Amino acid sequence: MYKFLEVSDIEQSQLNAVLKKSSSGEPLEMHKQCPICAYEPYSLHIYFHSRGSNRIGGVWVWCNHCFHYLHGTIKPPQWWINLDSVKPEYLESAPYYLEALVNEIDTHWLIINSCRFNVLSLKEDTVLIPMPIKKVSTQLSLVN
Repeated sequence: MYKFLEVSDIEQSQLNAVLKKSSSGEPLEMHKQCPICAYEPYSLHIYFHSRGSNRIGGVWVWCNHCFHYLHGTIKPPQWWINLDSVKPEYLESAPYYLEALVNEIDTHWLIINSCRFNVLSLKEDTVLIPMPIKKVSTQLSLVN
């Protein structure tokens, strides 16, 4: 079995740079290239989870190739919507539980970006148009 590894100060700053970009509101596809191991195909993943009305929660940034990870308390971006299949009681600092859901998490990012931005293409020349998003029950949808 693999073991997730905590990061050094240098590695932490590399993962924090990716985290900062993901929190900025810019469209960001998941999964990304890991700044630590630079493995391709891309292997870096991010998941936010907000808890309660004050939206304080956690964030996980991890690579499923070199197994370095970063976890901390954060106020997730206002546009973030938790993935319904993630059960908060199973979350812990190392992202073992999240790794088991990695395909759902990456798809969730795609859905959020598709709802926030009218994605016209998923190639390098992607054209994005900001769109308001709403949560209807447990489903994301575009506001018409």
